[in-house]
Amino acid sequence: MRSLDFEDFAKIVHVANVKLSENGQLASFVVVRPDMERNRYNYEIWIYDLKRRKQVATISSEAKDYGQEWVNSDSIIFLSRRGFKEDEKGNAVYHYSLRGEPREILKHSKGISTAKPTSKKNVAFTATWVNGEQDDDYVVIEDLPVWIDGSGYTDRQYTHLYYGDINSGNYEQITKGKFNVVSFAPANKAEKVALSVVTDWRKPLNTEVWVINLKDPSDVYKAITGNYNFTVNWSPDDKYLILHGFDARKGLSAHMHVWITESDTQSEPINLTEKLGLNTYPAISSDVRGPYRAPYQPIMAEDKWIYFLVNNAGASNIYRVNLNGEIEKVTEGKHAIYEFTVSKKGDKIIYVKVTPRNLPDIYMYNWENEERLTCFNCWFENNIKIAESVHTRFKASDGEEIDGWVIKPETKENEKVPGVLFIHGGPKGAYGYAVNFMHQLLVSKGYAVMYCNPRGSDGYTEKFADIRGHYGERDYQDVMEFVEHVLRENKDIDAEKLAVTGISYGGYMTNWIITKTDKFKAAITENGIADWAIDYYTSDIGYYFDPDQIGGTPWENFENYKKQSPAWNLDNVKTPLLIIHSANDYRCYIEQALIMHVGLKTRNKETKLVIFKKGSHGHSILEKPKHRLKRYKIIHQYLQEKLKKQY
Repeated sequence: MRSLDFEDFAKIVHVANVKLSENGQLASFVVVRPDMERNRYNYEIWIYDLKRRKQVATISSEAKDYGQEWVNSDSIIFLSRRGFKEDEKGNAVYHYSLRGEPREILKHSKGISTAKPTSKKNVAFTATWVNGEQDDDYVVIEDLPVWIDGSGYTDRQYTHLYYGDINSGNYEQITKGKFNVVSFAPANKAEKVALSVVTDWRKPLNTEVWVINLKDPSDVYKAITGNYNFTVNWSPDDKYLILHGFDARKGLSAHMHVWITESDTQSEPINLTEKLGLNTYPAISSDVRGPYRAPYQPIMAEDKWIYFLVNNAGASNIYRVNLNGEIEKVTEGKHAIYEFTVSKKGDKIIYVKVTPRNLPDIYMYNWENEERLTCFNCWFENNIKIAESVHTRFKASDGEEIDGWVIKPETKENEKVPGVLFIHGGPKGAYGYAVNFMHQLLVSKGYAVMYCNPRGSDGYTEKFADIRGHYGERDYQDVMEFVEHVLRENKDIDAEKLAVTGISYGGYMTNWIITKTDKFKAAITENGIADWAIDYYTSDIGYYFDPDQIGGTPWENFENYKKQSPAWNLDNVKTPLLIIHSANDYRCYIEQALIMHVGLKTRNKETKLVIFKKGSHGHSILEKPKHRLKRYKIIHQYLQEKLKKQY
């Protein structure tokens, strides 16, 4: 087996959006392959026969085919840009009957986000609706946010529900107004749709759940109102709404839970998973998941169990809960399951899984054993070395146990290697039992890599995750104590040649660390935060995220905003800093990078700024392949320079 190299990320095949047909005999999923030559991602939709264990159909085109949903057991609908010019806006819904060519059903010039069949003849979809005229020379912003990361200016745009006919392609708009439909689910036995709706831009975490009769859209009622943030699904008999989300009164550190309410009356939802004390969301960081990720929603089967995911100390597995609140663990293992689908009877589960040594593929569990159905990434695993990640756990100075992992290159006797500390995003993200290409790349180049889940991370209790108003305090201590623990346990890591890096919250913590210590000989901050007060005004989520996480608004609590901002402590910095930022990052706007660079440069500190002219907040995963390759090389070159290794 050979060592991993820069271009190998383009050999990883990504899978997502796994769905079971109505009779449970066929599975469909999206396959995404990076194409370095044409600098793009090639999308395919696969149809897989579970009985014969073989692929039976593939949809592919020069356009992006994705978002497929089963209409029945022998046809699907999906989204595509087939026939669209490169600069043409919008997309279309296609129908495919597992033979012949897909047929265009309908198209929308503003862009369809999600399409789902409501029967064998009809389809519901969400798409952009514009409240007024738009002009190519300017935008008009009436509410907040000003822009949305990955999408651009809002320009009086709202997401609404539409209802169409599969045969004719005719459709009509069902909802209209200055509010957003954030998710929806068709009922199983009636032409009804449950919607999750944000009605007040000032409270984007508060969603109402509406139920609409598609045959008579005036027949609508609000099933859930109040301080909740929910996505929605239905029980097989349509008697219950299966809700996934959190009580918004607890803020953004709250865990997501599985809730239930009767579908035909307005009532307070019942939390079925609160006693678990863990988040029912797969928040484990992995850069091998790919640029396309399907939304995950708990599913209720005819066996009366609701199936969902749980993130627990770096592993995500499938659990289930019944209407009495009895919880059982379905899968078990040190891996990350990111999405799944369940057969109607609940007798088999198909899912996407990543492990510390295995890249994403499709697996099936039938209550007797687990089987790997696809081997898209077997060639990679059989030909390219994937180094072992070693789990370690230590007690922080306040007694709390912290999980971490270390990956080391092969070394000669008495050889010391430089080390790189990675810090995840969030802060309510997590590291765990899932391979990361960036980590493996640096290990293949002779660096030891270390990462942990400090306070603020997901996979533990809400108390563990809650660092609101205290950024840079206990989380900083946990990270630094983890580094000392790793150095004590690994004498072959050179304590004099350490670097620190992170993206988003990880970028914030990198900025923060170098204002507090000179332990690291190099730092690389990506798309991070330098000044929370500026972030409040510029980020697409700043106006509600920052008051929740930092405490109040800048004019109400400026001292706290200042206290938790690295920008106000740049006099202390001694560590050389590489700043990487994407120009179209509307989550952590580019001003954050400029604050660090200008602030350090005018103090005669060593800093270098790299701005990618394209790319959103998630540019490290979502941007085109050549962009990603350049990023890998820039990071490696900087580490080589600052940690004085030989090329």
